Amino acid sequence: MSTTAVLRHTSNELLEALGQTRQPEGIHIFIQHGPAPEIPVLHPHRMDFPLFFLVLNGEAELNINLVNHRIQKNQFLFISPHTIRQFVRVSEDLNISCMCFTPDFIMKTGIAKSSVDPSAYLSTKQSPHIQLTEAEALMLNQLMQMVYLRNMEEENNPYRIERLTHCFSLLLFEIASFFARQQKHMPLKLTRKEELSATFLNLLNMHFKEQRSLQFYADQLFITPKYLTQTIKETIGKTAGELIDEMVTTEAKVLLHTSSDTIAQVAENLYFSNQFFFSKFFKNQTGLTPSEYRKAASVL
Repeated sequence: MSTTAVLRHTSNELLEALGQTRQPEGIHIFIQHGPAPEIPVLHPHRMDFPLFFLVLNGEAELNINLVNHRIQKNQFLFISPHTIRQFVRVSEDLNISCMCFTPDFIMKTGIAKSSVDPSAYLSTKQSPHIQLTEAEALMLNQLMQMVYLRNMEEENNPYRIERLTHCFSLLLFEIASFFARQQKHMPLKLTRKEELSATFLNLLNMHFKEQRSLQFYADQLFITPKYLTQTIKETIGKTAGELIDEMVTTEAKVLLHTSSDTIAQVAENLYFSNQFFFSKFFKNQTGLTPSEYRKAASVL
């Protein structure tokens, strides 16, 4: 099998590219005021962590699963883990505050065990960025700075971890409340179906290459394929099968556009039995053969 694929980067690899040192706990804050940094990773890639991206001035342009997003002053972007992301450009006057964190850190806060989990709420919503007021953007920036200061305190400082996790929890709930307001005041507490949808999306991100059957995902969730399809359709607006096909198609587009692999190698990377079945699948999804899409993408 060809080894070329959409690259996956850890948080430590990103920090190294930015010239940053790893912060003590499973959380990292990057606050940039001044000349905009060079984009550390230009190629399409995945990362193993969620990213909060707050623009205080200027603008940044990036693609998330091949969808272009332009984030401007007082806008906040949430990038979930494992999505395909590519930074396109940043303006010279860009000022940002960013935060990434590990799943282990979420568990440490105890949020994931509570009846109201804003991190799960964020993962189910379809709009990844929101417009904030000036006051709201400044407040989020101050909360990120507070989390940074708590994280960088000396280890023997009394209640250091407790203060850090509480500051982080406050930040997370504030962000979730902004998303809730944008989503027409949808309730913050997830329903059982929304929880299933969030778990399905996480499973899909991890297994979509080698597992494209509804039965696999239904088995992982201990439900029937019919109930899975109904639940995803009700909560997200598309069927589980449509989401699986979209994820595979997105990955195929990125590989065809950014790699030098042959179409047969791309088919193998995506666990199709042969090039014929991959080409048939791709044309059904896009209206183009893989070679036609590659040729069209090369002139963009």
